[in-house]
Amino acid sequence: MQIIGTVMKSRTQPEKHDMIKRFREHWLDRFDGAESLEPVVDSTFPLSRAADAHRWLESSKNAGKIILTMQPEDLF
Repeated sequence: MQIIGTVMKSRTQPEKHDMIKRFREHWLDRFDGAESLEPVVDSTFPLSRAADAHRWLESSKNAGKIILTMQPEDLF
């Protein structure tokens, strides 16, 4: 499984640059080994239930990432 995510959308360009710099300085080297970092996943929802996933996120009851999964039928 591959997980891709970001929370930088609402950040200004200078904030984004600072975040990337800190990431490179403190975290990037931890990605050298496959078992170095593992995301904490709270729950997964199929893309067709994105509204449910968003409601779960808004409830602040999650303890980790909320993942939207995609199946071939979601792509068309």
